[in-house]
Amino acid sequence: MYIEVKLPNTNTITLALFDIQGRKIADIVLNDQQDMGKHQYSYDMTDLPKGIYICRLQTNEYSESQKIIKLE
Repeated sequence: MYIEVKLPNTNTITLALFDIQGRKIADIVLNDQQDMGKHQYSYDMTDLPKGIYICRLQTNEYSESQKIIKLE
């Protein structure tokens, strides 16, 4: 799985993956300082079962979530 993030300014970010019940599966990026612009991260979901997951980006200024559906 690839996740693209566009930051409007330099920020400390945390990018985490959760299952649909809200349990944290993994920290993809943890408290990492990133410059403004586009960044791409990857996470291997091979060992996870089919289902719906939530990827959450948190910065010092905002947070946003994206739904991920694993079909295979």
